[in-house]
Amino acid sequence: MSGHYLAYLNINDTISELYDSIVNGNYSYAVKLTQNLSVKNGFAITNVIEKLTQEVNSNLLSYGYKLWSSGERDIVHNYLPHSFSLIFNEGNNVVLINRRYDLALKLDAGKDSNGDRKVWGDSSDKTSRRIVWQMLPIWYNNKVYFKLKNWDCNQFLKMGLYPDDIKDRPVYGDTKHDEMRHTWYLEPVLLGDIRSFFITNRQFSQRLKLAVSADSIGDRQLWGHNGDINKNDLSRFLWDIKKH
Repeated sequence: MSGHYLAYLNINDTISELYDSIVNGNYSYAVKLTQNLSVKNGFAITNVIEKLTQEVNSNLLSYGYKLWSSGERDIVHNYLPHSFSLIFNEGNNVVLINRRYDLALKLDAGKDSNGDRKVWGDSSDKTSRRIVWQMLPIWYNNKVYFKLKNWDCNQFLKMGLYPDDIKDRPVYGDTKHDEMRHTWYLEPVLLGDIRSFFITNRQFSQRLKLAVSADSIGDRQLWGHNGDINKNDLSRFLWDIKKH
């Protein structure tokens, strides 16, 4: 058996090991395998990333964050989606844009009686500080979660306690950020050639979406979705994360 064939077998075994270690949440081992592959076989990392993205595997972001926090930022920059670096770098200001409607998230100008603000997709604004967010990663129980902080209002995204008649939940900006409903996890999705994310609340397991109906100025309210997602309606639940 030739050395070339043995090397081919070994690299395929390593690819399988990397995939399995990410799926099983063995991130420390996945980081070691990735470090080895990055020297001469970076294509293998790309293949695993693409497969996990197609499968909407929620472990992919935790794997990326483990690489980032282990000091392997060049690997994250070189092999993982560009948006991962934006997300992991707490100093970055980002914009969250809905794929279906191309609307950027903002907080309402007015507060309710609790000091909370409704959250909207803005019909025209893509540049002001009202649509600027910071993503603050939290490593908990072998998974990366995020708090989403609006830069302009200094409030954090949370999901409401009280659902509507179809069990969807409104989303608010809140000055406090000490409950589970203030934390979120992201699932990368490859739709066509663009990577977007589901954003899901940790406490209620509802994915963010914009309302079908717009208000008088074309803004759409942000909600958590109860139930399964219709594939024909997928883009309404997907979010592009871009640098401001």
